[in-house]
Amino acid sequence: MMFSSVKIGKIYQVKNIVQNNPCLECTACTRLRLMEVGFFPGARFKIVKHLYGIWVMQFLTDKGFSEQTLALRDEETVQIILEDV
Repeated sequence: MMFSSVKIGKIYQVKNIVQNNPCLECTACTRLRLMEVGFFPGARFKIVKHLYGIWVMQFLTDKGFSEQTLALRDEETVQIILEDV
């Protein structure tokens, strides 16, 4: 599932972070940035809100507690592949 089809209040799990093909060798690699902040296969998060092109989400622990709150722009989410939890 693509990030564009998420619903506020639902919990999702990251399935993959897609690399550009071919790699564009961007100075600020979006894929690497996403992985640095916690988007890696198996990570779970809850969508809190979407406002003015910004997605706010909370990463969750294995027991469902909020571990970290993060915000991403719409254009930063296109590489994230998800699955429902």
